[in-house]
Amino acid sequence: MKRFQFSLEPVLNLRKKKEDEKLKAFSKVAGEINQIRNSILENEKQIEHLTGESHTLHGASLRDYQLHQGYIRSLITKNENLESDIENRKSELDSKRADLILAQKDRKILEILKENQYKDYKRLYFKKKIRTRRTLQSTKIH
Repeated sequence: MKRFQFSLEPVLNLRKKKEDEKLKAFSKVAGEINQIRNSILENEKQIEHLTGESHTLHGASLRDYQLHQGYIRSLITKNENLESDIENRKSELDSKRADLILAQKDRKILEILKENQYKDYKRLYFKKKIRTRRTLQSTKIH
């Protein structure tokens, strides 16, 4: 009866798929955080631009000036809210990063096991080959 041979290839393929899924989840959260950061940068540029325009409101009415300042304050508040959103998402990002690292380690471990399994196979194959050569040589001599 033949001995059972376990193949690591299907398990390795599953681990690669799992790693890809974890990478997609991590990338999605990281992308969302980057979009929030880009919104903050755009708002800051707009605030700088509007603050620089303040001197052009010199002859404007008080209502226009108040609207201008109110809009700048709303952008500042929006940035503060976006910053708190980033802080809230950091724990999720760290969790996704940890999951991804764990999945990468699992895959690497299986790759090493597969490589070691192949080395063992080669070693046994060459041992058998040498053994058969020796037996053939010994039978030729006799």
